[in-house]
Amino acid sequence: MQNPSAPFQPRPQFHPRRLSPYVERRRDMAKLANMSAPLQPNIARFPSGTEPLRLHPFCVEPMRENLHIRRKHMDDPVLERFVQRVFADDLMVECYFQPRALHARSLPSEQRSLEQLPLDAALRAALRAFYMDIVTQPHERQLAYAASLIYSCGLFHCLHPWVVKTTGLNDVAFNRADGVRGHLLEWPLHQLRVENAAMGDTLGEVFDQGINEDIDPEQVSRIGTAVWLANRRVAELWTA
Repeated sequence: MQNPSAPFQPRPQFHPRRLSPYVERRRDMAKLANMSAPLQPNIARFPSGTEPLRLHPFCVEPMRENLHIRRKHMDDPVLERFVQRVFADDLMVECYFQPRALHARSLPSEQRSLEQLPLDAALRAALRAFYMDIVTQPHERQLAYAASLIYSCGLFHCLHPWVVKTTGLNDVAFNRADGVRGHLLEWPLHQLRVENAAMGDTLGEVFDQGINEDIDPEQVSRIGTAVWLANRRVAELWTA
């Protein structure tokens, strides 16, 4: 207990330490990111070309959950696991949530320079492939949907700011995008072939990574045509 006769000692005032400009900028960016996506809570979005070029895993996980919620789930558990494996990679998920300003002349003037998410474009392409008349069987529609959702991943990957910075390449040539897609899908396709060789070989042919001639060429043609037609618009918009 304080001695009543002792002089009063005022408590020192607490002065909060000022954050560094870098930390304040990161905090303000996070606030703006959350305000810019009212329909996607808990998903951190950052303007194109700004830091951080890579997101922390705890920011990527809500994006992954959002992606799986918005897409169709495959009836075949083997195909479902394939899609899950494709998006198990954090950078792959980031690529689908990296906004890009589109400048294609085919867009209405009011839509030019507006940012769009690759995920939105991929989901639209997947639905177009799913409902195309050229694929009639239910299992073929599922394959077309899954393949179309993933088909442009190489293109999205090439345009991710971190990839551009680390590789020094900012071109989106189709042969490079196809090569990147092949690298990204090598392990998921291998695992799919282990579980279901016929399905793995069919999708491998659709992605131009076929290694087995013992497949149904007509089925591959139907699915491949639907996937290519559905993603033609994506390629046009993302390379303009």
